[in-house]
Amino acid sequence: MNSKSGRKSYGPKWQNAAKSGSDSESEDDDIHSSPAKSTATAQSPNQTGQVVSTETAQLCSIEDNENQIQQGDRTRRGLDEETMYRAAIEGDWVAAEILLSRNPNLARDYVTDEGERALHVAVAMKHKKFVEKLINIMNEDDLSLLDGRGYTACCYAAVSGVVEIARVMIEKKPNLVTTHDKNNVTPLHKAALCGNMKMVSYLFKSTKIENLSNEEWFDLLLVTIREKMFDVALELVEKNNVLATMAKEERTALHVLAQLDISNIISSTWRFRLLQILFGLDVTEFDGKKPSNFVKLAEKLWVDMQKMEKNSLLKLIKKQHILHDAAKVGHVELLTMLTRTYPQLILDTDSNGHTIFHIAVTYRQLRVFNLIHQVEHMIHSRTISPDQDGNNILHLAAKQSVGLVNRAKLPPFLVMQSELAWFELTKTTVPPSCLEMRNADGLTPRELFSKEHERLLRDSKTWMMNSADSYMLIATIVFSVLFAAAFSLPGGYDSQTGKAILSESKLFRNFFRCELIGLACSVISILLFRSIMTSSFAEDDFRYNLPFRMFIGFQILLASLILAVTAFMSSFELVSRKIDHVVMWHARAILYLACYIWVFRDYGTLLSSILNMPRKSNRSSRHTLFNYHSTG
Repeated sequence: MNSKSGRKSYGPKWQNAAKSGSDSESEDDDIHSSPAKSTATAQSPNQTGQVVSTETAQLCSIEDNENQIQQGDRTRRGLDEETMYRAAIEGDWVAAEILLSRNPNLARDYVTDEGERALHVAVAMKHKKFVEKLINIMNEDDLSLLDGRGYTACCYAAVSGVVEIARVMIEKKPNLVTTHDKNNVTPLHKAALCGNMKMVSYLFKSTKIENLSNEEWFDLLLVTIREKMFDVALELVEKNNVLATMAKEERTALHVLAQLDISNIISSTWRFRLLQILFGLDVTEFDGKKPSNFVKLAEKLWVDMQKMEKNSLLKLIKKQHILHDAAKVGHVELLTMLTRTYPQLILDTDSNGHTIFHIAVTYRQLRVFNLIHQVEHMIHSRTISPDQDGNNILHLAAKQSVGLVNRAKLPPFLVMQSELAWFELTKTTVPPSCLEMRNADGLTPRELFSKEHERLLRDSKTWMMNSADSYMLIATIVFSVLFAAAFSLPGGYDSQTGKAILSESKLFRNFFRCELIGLACSVISILLFRSIMTSSFAEDDFRYNLPFRMFIGFQILLASLILAVTAFMSSFELVSRKIDHVVMWHARAILYLACYIWVFRDYGTLLSSILNMPRKSNRSSRHTLFNYHSTG
């Protein structure tokens, strides 16, 4: 039987059970009160068995009813738990409030077989209002409960990144911020692992230094460094100086910082992003400034590490190869900071016999490599000495860049040009004898370069051929249009004199100039692209010759295209003088913008080939390897 609410009602079953019981009792009374029946029962075994069977059946019926009632209660609890779970997922507080008024334990009990609780689910789903109202009716101790996975609700808040939810929980129970989950991890650590900067800042301010051990703070420091949260890491080191000298698996915080590649942070600043969007330029080589807090953190860690005994500190730096790891990702600031204090670190080599300049060549770190000019007299013998494979520093420049895979999105000719430039740049720092040195495979640097870049050379040739062919086709079309327009002048010809009727108009003269110059530009661009297609495509051609011809041809093609558009607009104005000038200027702007949208990516690529060329720095670097004056 169902009630009006739709839930099963067990009242009638209890009534039937009572009625059955009363009948049984009346029968028993009749049995005991009637001597005849008693005598008959005693005298007749068959009749006795029938009475016992009837009583047993009645008792079993009562037990079945009780089991059904208990099963119904369990079903109702299961339905309530399922409904509460759905309410927590959807943030439906109205439904949850009805359930909690009937069963308050649903606020803290498991609501799924997997051990999920309503609070944990609502926090994970980021239902702020639901969580706030649920917390108001819960006890403080309930907020520390773990779910079936072993996590607190505060851990889910830390992962979600919703600071308002975490604030409500911590305001009710402040020590939640230091409550550990089954993996002995705090919500603060969880937030840092997920990269939730705002959550980390809030939880960090809510945590006292004495609430966690130094080991836990050190783990947090390493996580904040890896997640590039330099503000929090700097504040953490300033509050606890011991962390700078601690190590985990023989790695200090400074070592982790030295290994960190932050080029994506540099290129995400607005001015670099604008250049990348407009022209597709890789502009990190032009400036390369690190975020201010990165430098401050490195300086703070280094100042605190210098409190160690000198020999122990130098041994630690050399063992961890901090300088070599910093050179791999181009941390010039960190390199100069260490070498100004201990200049002898410049000569330090790794297990392969490589200095930081060998590493700079291998990983194509131009700003690090340009520091070599400050110490050529010190490092000269190390750079020309062969390593374990018989390679000198020029052999390393001849190999493909370690980061070549990361440049897969660039046109192959641009990569080839960069590789050639690196080889030529490295050649200027070694004596002529290094050019003829052979490695363990019997190859000179030039032979090794040709072998390593054989496939890249083929891809570059294909890219150049296809691009030149496409541009030449466009230039031919522009030439054809301009040539045809030159013999179909706007306004026509005078039948008597043969002159153009509108020849005295200013717009006509503008049209004629654009026609003439546009024709010349299209012809020149056709010849330039044709010269590229007939080139020998030797390795050295990709350094200057081919990229320069492609860039100039593209510039002239763009000019001819703009001139053709201008000539068209002038001709249109000549034959349609009643058109509003504002409309004409808008039309011009749209056409010019369309031309730019078509060419800007290719234009940026070709411009990159000119501007991103690795070259020796002629400017006095602000990064010097010596004469460091400590401010600590």
